[in-house]
Amino acid sequence: MSLTRRSISIIFWMLLKIALVWSFISLCFLIACIFSKGIRSKTLKWWTNEISNHVIHPIANVSEFGDWFLLSFLLKNLDPITSRSFMEGLSFEVRRHLIGNHRRRQSSCSTSEESLETYQRRVTAVYQV
Repeated sequence: MSLTRRSISIIFWMLLKIALVWSFISLCFLIACIFSKGIRSKTLKWWTNEISNHVIHPIANVSEFGDWFLLSFLLKNLDPITSRSFMEGLSFEVRRHLIGNHRRRQSSCSTSEESLETYQRRVTAVYQV
């Protein structure tokens, strides 16, 4: 009787240690994602089945940790075709939003040296990797 209790308690302690190590690794990954946009973009790329960089980079550069966290939940639970089309649409909207913000800023400030066409060329050159 004592031997079975002892073996069961040893098994539970080992499972507890494994869960502790797994939780520590997961916590370190989340902390790294908070501070590194590169890790966030790589995980977005991994969850969308190797989608191209010009789709991932605008989203990763603009999004904060909370946005990435929500996207991670969405992409983990969507099928690959839907997640790919969702990310392409989101990337298009992010680029359009960036250009629209520049246009509003350009119209409110007439002393800016950079024209809208120059900005659009620069944005597309940066995101076309």
